[in-house]
Amino acid sequence: MNWENLREEFPVTKNYIYMNTGWCGPRSLQVQKSIDDLFEIEREKGVANPELIKIRENIRNSTRTKLAELLNADEDEIALTDNTSNGINIVAASIDWKKGDEIIISDEEHPAGIVPWFYLRDIRGIKVKVVKIGNDEVDFLKGLKESLSDKTKLICLSHVSCMTGFRLPVKKVAEIAGNSKALVLIDGAQSAGHIKVNVKELGSDIYCVPGQKWLFGPEGTGALYVKKSLLSKLSCINAGYRSIKAFNFEKNEMALHDTAKKFEMADRNCALLAGLSKSLEYLNAIGIEKTEKRIMDQSLILIDALKQIPNVEILSPHEEGVCHSGLISITIKDKSASEAVNSLYQNKKIICRHFPSRNIIRFSMNFFNTQKEIETVAKAIKEIAT
Repeated sequence: MNWENLREEFPVTKNYIYMNTGWCGPRSLQVQKSIDDLFEIEREKGVANPELIKIRENIRNSTRTKLAELLNADEDEIALTDNTSNGINIVAASIDWKKGDEIIISDEEHPAGIVPWFYLRDIRGIKVKVVKIGNDEVDFLKGLKESLSDKTKLICLSHVSCMTGFRLPVKKVAEIAGNSKALVLIDGAQSAGHIKVNVKELGSDIYCVPGQKWLFGPEGTGALYVKKSLLSKLSCINAGYRSIKAFNFEKNEMALHDTAKKFEMADRNCALLAGLSKSLEYLNAIGIEKTEKRIMDQSLILIDALKQIPNVEILSPHEEGVCHSGLISITIKDKSASEAVNSLYQNKKIICRHFPSRNIIRFSMNFFNTQKEIETVAKAIKEIAT
């Protein structure tokens, strides 16, 4: 695989060292062209033109199909969403919560996987239990089992921790939950497009993904997977024009889709969906296995370089030379992560991010990042740390 040629697809790489896919992936030439092409057609023909109606519906359907293929799901199990937060909130609103119901999350969740449950805690009286990850699968699973009770209604966890890149043992979580009444909702914000995801093998009931991170799609796109056997059990409070397969106002009759489409509610910006669809094609052509291996190999090179720098602590797991993901998190002794990230950007044109709550600096490694860029990052961190 010629990674240098693939890198040419992303103009940002000519100006910056982009290591922030975990926040938002860079826009590719192909994705931008797909977006612009549909906007141009809409401008010239009018959005409500009968020809556009067909084009837009084809885009919706083809994008849904490609997302299903990405996750190894059935197309009927996929709903188009705006992002991961949108998917999680659809689920949160579709469960009949009672006072005293419990939900389990980890201590390394993104706000998207925390705020809805805290809000339900405040308005419905549910209980939120937090299990510590700690980069140790055995301890994490032990804590999960201890937190699980007959009142647990949902387990909401990230597939890959946004904090450290720790890859959670989702399949084992699903097996544990299988002996209870708890549903398993997985936040795939840091996994889809980054590592291979097979929802059937993982056993999760629900899986939410964003289009704008590792899938390189535009913001405002995403998907919600709901296991087919669960579709009729989620009440779909978020319902609208796109949720129905039949409607007769005069007869007071309505029928929702019996697929995940019932969660889609309203029209979406199809130009953005066209961009996501093109990106899914692009990633599929490369091959997720090849992408994942490249990311892990490059991540290990950066980790090895950072380990040689005094005052730098690597937080991301990398046992026996194996990385969990392309998210590499560090702390620098007596240094502000915020100031360090700003310095990297201002002085070295390195784009990464920080987590103020834990003073973490996080790099997102992707297949377009080069050996030279890795060396530049390591050198820049050394200048800050020593």
